[in-house]
Amino acid sequence: MVRGSSLFSWLFSALCASCASIHFPTPTMAIPAPGGPHKVGFSETTLAVPGRVMVAQGKEMERVLTLDVWYPAQRISGHQPVPYSDQKLNAALSKQFHLPSFMMSETESYAFGDAPVLEGNHPLVVFNHGYGSFTRQNFANLQDLASRGMVVVSVGHPGDSLLCRDGAGNAIPLDLESSVYKEVLKAQEDPKPLADAILASLDAQRAATTHAAYRDASIAFARNGQNGPMGRQAATWIQDTRDVLAALTAGMAHPVLSHVDASNVLLMGHSLGGFVALTLAADPPAGVKGAINLDGPWMLYDDATDPTIKVPVLNLVSTDNMLEGRNLKLAGTLQPLFKHASAGAYVLELEGTAHMNFADMNFVRVTRLAGVLGPVDGLTMHEVMTESMAEFARRAQTGIPVTLEMALLAPRKGLVVHTIPATAPGGS
Repeated sequence: MVRGSSLFSWLFSALCASCASIHFPTPTMAIPAPGGPHKVGFSETTLAVPGRVMVAQGKEMERVLTLDVWYPAQRISGHQPVPYSDQKLNAALSKQFHLPSFMMSETESYAFGDAPVLEGNHPLVVFNHGYGSFTRQNFANLQDLASRGMVVVSVGHPGDSLLCRDGAGNAIPLDLESSVYKEVLKAQEDPKPLADAILASLDAQRAATTHAAYRDASIAFARNGQNGPMGRQAATWIQDTRDVLAALTAGMAHPVLSHVDASNVLLMGHSLGGFVALTLAADPPAGVKGAINLDGPWMLYDDATDPTIKVPVLNLVSTDNMLEGRNLKLAGTLQPLFKHASAGAYVLELEGTAHMNFADMNFVRVTRLAGVLGPVDGLTMHEVMTESMAEFARRAQTGIPVTLEMALLAPRKGLVVHTIPATAPGGS
């Protein structure tokens, strides 16, 4: 039997093994309204990628990426709010988690289907979810960014996402027969040695006093347990993201995506998606101004390289990520990366945060009871995420550098903000 919550994260997917039979995909707590001045629209589309292939319904065909889009709207009258989780997604969740359909519901969001886009070209955010998750997993954050004037494109990866669409709108489910999926599940069969191996890698990164030691720890981390097979998927997702950016730069004949400013881009992701954002921040496509990493680790799959981070990065990382009595928090593991050589970074550590606190699970009460979330208050988590993302986006998109003199957020109990100004190679 597939463990339901193992589908939602990547590095820390085994954290949820004890609650595999309990999972609700839709909010049971009120999600706050977006904080920006604009109404929000929502649209669905796809992108066919010539020259690349995928397997769907047992057939090899041209690769098609799912794109869900949030954007500032001119008006919303005459348009209906879309749910956080629609019927097709609920059906996939019900099947995957072995839950009866009556447990699924459709909760209205603050985004309105196919509302007309605000005139002009708008800054772009490209989001990647965690392995086995879905394009709407951070709906609350993405609609908030859209309310502040950004077009947000969330990318679905066929076979790796819980649910994608082909060009005709047909569902493409998570590929449970893929070699990567099977290898990841096998690595999770015994959580104790998995937890020990992950903790040893994280501790080695935290303990590194030189860049060479940190680099060695990150290379070893990439070969650790389930991380090895996930490297193949990371490479695919990185290329998917590059293909999306290339298409948007060339211009897409779409009523919303024709209004993006492809010269003003932020990359964003959670878990595996966060690793994708970090990796692309070391080799950014044209137009990328910064990256937002939601509890994604740093690993080095190509030991012949020594990448440096070339755009500013906002990192929000876990502090209370328990598995088998081990705290697999990312707190403290990223600072050596940015201190060595980077364009500057913020690393936010909020007390009581687990891996899934960085998605919309904060608003699903039963997940807290099941042990999926850390003890941090859900509304506090939402405020820290939306406020830090909005301010970081403003600075990155307007070229304001990371400096010690300018705090990212006002002081808040339980929140530690590490500010790392730009450094040249050899900084640590």
